[in-house]
Amino acid sequence: MKVLRILNRPIISGPTYHVAYLTAGLSDKFETQLVCGQKQKNEADGTYIFRDNNIDHLTVKNMKRSINPFQDIKVFLELRKIMKDYNPDIVHTHAAKPGTLGRLAARSLGIQTIVHTFHGNAFHGYFSPLITKFFIAIERFLAKKSSAIIAISELQKRELVDKFKISSEEQTFVVPLGLRLDKFKIANSEPKPFIKNTEVTYFTIIGRLTAIKNHKLYIDFIAKLKTKTNENICGLIVGEGELYEELMQYARGKNLIVKELQEDYSEADIIFAGSQKNINGVLHQSDVVVLTSNNEGTPVTLLEAQAAGKPILATDVGGIKDVTSPDCALLSSSGDSDALVKNALEIMNNMDTYITNAQLNAQVTIDRFSVENLVAGIESLYLHLQDKA
Repeated sequence: MKVLRILNRPIISGPTYHVAYLTAGLSDKFETQLVCGQKQKNEADGTYIFRDNNIDHLTVKNMKRSINPFQDIKVFLELRKIMKDYNPDIVHTHAAKPGTLGRLAARSLGIQTIVHTFHGNAFHGYFSPLITKFFIAIERFLAKKSSAIIAISELQKRELVDKFKISSEEQTFVVPLGLRLDKFKIANSEPKPFIKNTEVTYFTIIGRLTAIKNHKLYIDFIAKLKTKTNENICGLIVGEGELYEELMQYARGKNLIVKELQEDYSEADIIFAGSQKNINGVLHQSDVVVLTSNNEGTPVTLLEAQAAGKPILATDVGGIKDVTSPDCALLSSSGDSDALVKNALEIMNNMDTYITNAQLNAQVTIDRFSVENLVAGIESLYLHLQDKA
């Protein structure tokens, strides 16, 4: 059975890992051709994830994150040609741009089995209400052209089916992310990305430096927390993106001492660490992992943090409540830096308890979001859909 899988772009992200592990893990019943767009210049290159999993991929260079009608028509035609040449039984798209162009191209060729995975959605926190309504209308139209819609959490399914009315109950399936999280349980032997001062509590945020991740809330939180405790704290920002310089200036405007890893950061309030491949090393040098996003699907950073046995501070958005345990993760309303500070102080004052709870929760997370569960769920769905076709 031939599967054409389309991903937006090969960056260091949860969808890239998810797609790589799924593609590599499918049984011999399936043959997969992976197609993806091109990363933007300020994004961390994730093609090594494909190489590490022995996956070849085709690059459609014009398939970029931004909307460009001329380029998008070219992508549609290129995807159509790839489909005609490959002749897949199933087309499976991941994320918004591939989901739009890939499903339209597949439907135009009469391909019967078309699957789309929502790794999140752009219906909150990204665009104006008018543009959001436009994108919801597009997704409703595309869902009617799809054999199945995959949500990566039960909460996301309820949003798609009940709140936004994108897809029907019958065509929407929950298949959680599948990741190799067991490697995070123990610190690896690779060089550590930064030198940890044992007298400092490190609050680490990992992710693209883009608006939806709301790093300004994180910076506000660090600035306020410093005024509420006599303990030494430091913020560590891991990631690259278009807001890198702007966020550095924003942090300096909060009278924080801002350093980069190549500088002397011994007295820093916030360290900008850039992109890091050794996320295991980052997590095991950190004390608490923070996420301040305005919207999330299933945040891979938090899954990795839980597998590493780290307490979590996060905004209660998207699917975060679905994948965290209240014993080791404290959630607060989006945009509320005071609540983040309150929760941080709660963890700091009871650190041993939260660390113990986080370590007990680690194996639960590793088992729940295993690659084996992902592959079994997807293979079962593919076979079910092919029987119906």
